[in-house]
Amino acid sequence: AWQTSFNWAGDNWQVKSYANAALKFDPVQISNVKSIPTTMEYTYKYDGNIITNVAYDLFTSPSIGGETAYELMVWLAALGGAWPLTTTGQPIKSVTLGGVEFNLYQGWNNKTKVFTYVAKNMATSFSADLKQFFDELPADNTIETTQYLTHMQAGTEPFQGKNATMTVSKYSAAVQTV
Repeated sequence: AWQTSFNWAGDNWQVKSYANAALKFDPVQISNVKSIPTTMEYTYKYDGNIITNVAYDLFTSPSIGGETAYELMVWLAALGGAWPLTTTGQPIKSVTLGGVEFNLYQGWNNKTKVFTYVAKNMATSFSADLKQFFDELPADNTIETTQYLTHMQAGTEPFQGKNATMTVSKYSAAVQTV
């Protein structure tokens, strides 16, 4: 279990920090990933208004040690109008995974193509196989399975918040290979 507290002001469209639990693993091609089982339970407390997410963040590269090509995010919460990177402002797909309904958005962060699954409603208890989020990407707008999964993190990206604390009471994650 872990927690983070913050007080952030300023621009309401700019992420200020990303307190997270990062999984250490050797980079592996997505085609060799069998599953990415995870569980997270958390609470969020704050005064007044807040703009933040609760998000898994996974990165891929065309080679071990190469530059990031893709980012796949899974937002369990989008509080106070937090909004993902998106080129159209519209979801490209809707799916239900781990018992949670998500809208999928696609955008860019410089040269990195970003896919973001945003929960339609805040999910404070979540258990799923994150590999399914890769599998559910549209065939014509996807992450190639030759890409290497290089990073996996889970935490919160605040834009603004006062006396805010996220407490994670249960968390587990693994990358299981074929």
